[in-house]
Amino acid sequence: MWLDWNLTTINADFAKIAALHANAVRIIIDPQVFGYPTPTAGYLSELSQTVSAAAAHGLAVQLTLFDWWNAYSDLSGSTAWMDSVLAPYRNDPRIAFVELPTAGPAALDK
Repeated sequence: MWLDWNLTTINADFAKIAALHANAVRIIIDPQVFGYPTPTAGYLSELSQTVSAAAAHGLAVQLTLFDWWNAYSDLSGSTAWMDSVLAPYRNDPRIAFVELPTAGPAALDK
């Protein structure tokens, strides 16, 4: 979605989702695509437009962070990245919830 981001396509998809009487959409955010540990302004702008598009179709957003992530031991980088991505959405009623992965003990050992 992010590598070939197209707001027209996203709006069409959200219209179809809303027509199914859904109330939320899951948006996955990959640190490796958005930029890590500092997300790029371009991707943050596209995320903002995507959240606004969802709201325009009556859909709340589930943000899924750290998709396919494996650098669980980089707590400072992960925290900085997460804070940068989420800052604009604190107390934003368009966000239903934020999903974070669970790292098992094996992932923490790497």
